[in-house]
Amino acid sequence: MVASLNAYAQDSLATLRSHATEVLDADDLAALDVLLDEAQPHSVARRKDLSVRTTRTTWIARRP
Repeated sequence: MVASLNAYAQDSLATLRSHATEVLDADDLAALDVLLDEAQPHSVARRKDLSVRTTRTTWIARRP
């Protein structure tokens, strides 16, 4: 189960990294790079205590 959580977290952070390059500053991008690099000791791929929480919001509307 831990491996699947790590893979999910890594995929989610990689998506965030690729979409947020223009809005995040260099320090935040560097921190994401460390979390995504499996060779780094703080990589999400190496975490044993990882938990993932997500939320999805759906908007439904109609024109008057």
